Amino acid sequence: MVGVSNQDGGVSEQQQTRFRKSLQALMPYQMAGKTKKTNGYDIYPSHSLGDGRIYNGYASLAKWMADYPCIIIDGFSGVLWDDVQICLEEAFAGLGLKIRWVQAAQFLKPAGEIRQSIAPGFFSNKRNSRMERGRRI
Repeated sequence: MVGVSNQDGGVSEQQQTRFRKSLQALMPYQMAGKTKKTNGYDIYPSHSLGDGRIYNGYASLAKWMADYPCIIIDGFSGVLWDDVQICLEEAFAGLGLKIRWVQAAQFLKPAGEIRQSIAPGFFSNKRNSRMERGRRI
């Protein structure tokens, strides 16, 4: 598990250094006892959603996901998806569940194959043909 401690749910800055290129301190894991500020700047602004609305850790996420026959997980390319998958697999194994992963990237065509398939229609246009001569697409 990358950067997450199961004991207190905190994040170890030492483990995160290979991913972060900043000297800025990590945001606190939890803002215990925070009261709403009435004036001044709040570096960690927040709004209460009520109790029991947000969960912590892969184990609670896997437990919630286990109630559904199919889950689609989507997100940004900057997320360490391999690590997320490993952590979720561990959590599902702890629940005694076997899951099947289907990664959309497995179904992408190589760039050369895409260029070849669009070339006949794309380069039949004179404007696009001129663009092609000027630079490689």
